[in-house]
Amino acid sequence: ASHGVPNLSAPVALELVQARSLDLPFIVLVSALQEATVAPLLEQGAHDYLIKDNLTRLVPIIRRERRVAQIRSERRQALRQIEYLAYYDPHTGLPNQNRLVEAIDAEIAAQHPYVVAFLNLDQYRDFRYGYGYLLSEQLLLIVGHRLRTLLPRDAMLARVGRDDTFAILFRALEMATVQTHHLPHIHQGFEGPIDLGHFRPLLSLSVGLTDHTRAWAEAEACLRAAEMAHYQGQQQAGTEAVIYQPPMKKRAQARAQLETDLRQALRQGQLQVAYQPI
Repeated sequence: ASHGVPNLSAPVALELVQARSLDLPFIVLVSALQEATVAPLLEQGAHDYLIKDNLTRLVPIIRRERRVAQIRSERRQALRQIEYLAYYDPHTGLPNQNRLVEAIDAEIAAQHPYVVAFLNLDQYRDFRYGYGYLLSEQLLLIVGHRLRTLLPRDAMLARVGRDDTFAILFRALEMATVQTHHLPHIHQGFEGPIDLGHFRPLLSLSVGLTDHTRAWAEAEACLRAAEMAHYQGQQQAGTEAVIYQPPMKKRAQARAQLETDLRQALRQGQLQVAYQPI
């Protein structure tokens, strides 16, 4: 930009570039008499300036600013990637647990009705051990896509674990509607095989549920409850879904405490084996 040009002076041009968020090198062209007026423009964001009668620095300045612009571009890309990885699963492209927690917290704060489902594939572990990592990851991509097609438009599907663990936030729905309509629809969607080319596995889902009626104060507790219900469902063969109940938490705590006590007793030699002949 040339300083002093009518209707498009350097200050006006700089303001236009900044208003449009253009990442362009902005070089001010001034006469020797105007050199003292450049300092405010440099403070406002101009990259450099040149004297009209001496343009020998023009090419080096352009090269330098192109390098700097490239660095800025790479930095913006890196920041976008970091932000993406903070909220999305890089493999499936689904929201991750961070994004899901924020969404549940928003529903809690708004006091809207909602249902949270925690689910995974019953056969996934055997499948992964039997067929390996690559085919298992391909399976998860297909499962994620199939789940998305089976959900209402405003529901959020997230991948919340490393393996086959997914969670669903049903917005503006009551538990009865999810149980009687949406879950049967999801289970029906997995009655057919998954097409992996040379192999077509049949899969089933274990599902744990909780909802807004428990008056959860935070999303983490809500999601943990759905996971506990899911674990309970895995212990009950043939159960399509289990709803969280408060005794589940007490049983989980008691089980963890019992396991800890038994391990400690074994290490300290406090267990004795007795034989009573009949």
